[in-house]
Amino acid sequence: MDERSLFIDFWTNESKTTRNVLARIPEGSDYRPDPKSRTARLAPAAVCALFAFAAPMFAGETVATPDPWAPVRFLVGEWNGSAEGEPGSGVVTRRYDFVLSERYIEERNVSSYAPREADKPGEVHEHRSFLSYDRTRAVLILRQFHEEGFVNLYALSAVASTPTKLVFESVGFENFDNAWKARETYEIVSADEFTETFELAPPGKPFEVYSRNRFRRSAAAPGSPAIFDEVLAKSVGADEHGMRKYVLVILKSSATPVPAGPERDEMFRGHFANMERLSAEGKLVLAGPLDGVDGWRGLFVLAVATIDEAKPLVATDPVVLKGEMVPEFRTFFSSAAIQLIPEMHKKVAKKSF
Repeated sequence: MDERSLFIDFWTNESKTTRNVLARIPEGSDYRPDPKSRTARLAPAAVCALFAFAAPMFAGETVATPDPWAPVRFLVGEWNGSAEGEPGSGVVTRRYDFVLSERYIEERNVSSYAPREADKPGEVHEHRSFLSYDRTRAVLILRQFHEEGFVNLYALSAVASTPTKLVFESVGFENFDNAWKARETYEIVSADEFTETFELAPPGKPFEVYSRNRFRRSAAAPGSPAIFDEVLAKSVGADEHGMRKYVLVILKSSATPVPAGPERDEMFRGHFANMERLSAEGKLVLAGPLDGVDGWRGLFVLAVATIDEAKPLVATDPVVLKGEMVPEFRTFFSSAAIQLIPEMHKKVAKKSF
């Protein structure tokens, strides 16, 4: 049975949407209809697999069946990496686990992108994927579930894949125009490193690279070189050691606090709103209350290099304008990656102030 017939048969019991996608594949073509999820943008996450063959019988002797998961077992565990492409430059965290009696590999991915413009926040994208193995047809299937509502279906191309390059080609997806095509290519560098390239093809046009991720196992041997992303480093103003200058602001109690009442309540509402604004502009990268000892009330970390740059930013805060707190300024030197905290915070906060 050729690949096209195999996949049409495989998805006979799937959703009507998927069957309609497959029914449109021209005779003689590969089994890849089309996908595209420009909103879901990020290359899917899960990586690869080579298909296995049923155990043959020779002269009554049973030959051991190959492990269908062998090409992708190395994925199980935690990975960290860098991302670059249409969404910008950023960092990626990913985890693979066998689930449900080891019949599936589940992948969880979070990609965080640095702001590309000073007045706009960076983007955080999350998705999950599942690899499943169909024993009857000896092929691995990849399903990706994106937070935007897109579900992408891929199948391993035995023709395009090699032992060190695994290629998944789209066979359809939900909630998007099936006239598009998508392709995921995973190149295995070593047992602790791989790259992932996501390509898209508009109707009637060739594939173009949309994004590329580079991963290294988080539990790699001590001394393994970190993954350096030059574009990301420049976007956060990092020097060759990944460091940069900031201004630390300590907010202290004044001698003339605002009395309890509606004015004080409104002042603090404005205080939190102002912090959100500065964070969205990429200026405020860290903030929080202190214990109040010796009148020390709170702190800001501002992504500016000088106190002169920091003062007009702090002056916009209602607690300073109303005289509730007095700011003190200090320059300090720390990791440029601190600037990625605000976007990551959004993924762990259920409510805002």
